[in-house]
Parts: sequence; C-alpha cells; structure tokens
Amino acid sequence: MSMNEYGFTYPLTLGIFLLLSLMLTLNAEHFLAEQRLLKETESILEQEYYLMSAVKKVENSLQSDMPIEPAGTYFFRDGQVAYKIEPLAGSVLQVTFILTMKSGIETTSYGYYDSSLKKMTKWIEKN
Repeated sequence: MSMNEYGFTYPLTLGIFLLLSLMLTLNAEHFLAEQRLLKETESILEQEYYLMSAVKKVENSLQSDMPIEPAGTYFFRDGQVAYKIEPLAGSVLQVTFILTMKSGIETTSYGYYDSSLKKMTKWIEKN
C-alpha cells in the first residue's frame, strides 16, 4: 500500500477528514440556530407573561369596584408595563398597555373591559 499523496491512503484520509469536518460544521450551525430560537422563544414568553400579569392585575382592580388610578406602571424583573384606562362607549373601558423590556423591545396592547360583565372582552396586540 502506498503512503504518499499519489497513493490510496492519503486521499482516503483526506476525504474522511473533509467529510467529518463538514458534518461537524453542519451540526454546529444547527446547534447555534436552535440556541437563537430558544432565546427568541424565551423572550416572547417573558413578554407574554408580563403583559398577562398586568392585565390580570388591572382586571382584578376593576372587578373589586375600588377606585383605581387611570394610569400606572407595574414593574417586573426585566421590564415594565404601563397602563392607561380610558372610557370608550357606555360601560366599556379601553385599557392601553405599553410593555417596555430592558432589552429595548416595546409592545403596545389594548384591552377592552366591560363594566357590566366585569371582565376583559377583547384583546389586541400591536408591535
């Protein structure tokens, strides 16, 4: 068996090395793509949690029939949610939620609270 670049062993070893390098590169790219997706999903879930927590707090305050501030802010670990309550029509109140994350992401959402039903009846998110 020849052991030089014109023989059998060198090209075979080079081919196997290139194939393994290609597989390693593809696996590394797949891993990095999954990590980016994980971080993005985590951020979206955190934003949804903060908005839902603020909605529940405002809804509970409105249901208790105690006076509530027409505007306020709820602070969380990685962001804050500001809300503003405005009468819309009849017994419907429009509650505007503005989520501001420490990373700079800002999301605006609108909730419609029906005073006669004592619950949020509609929810709209705008990015």
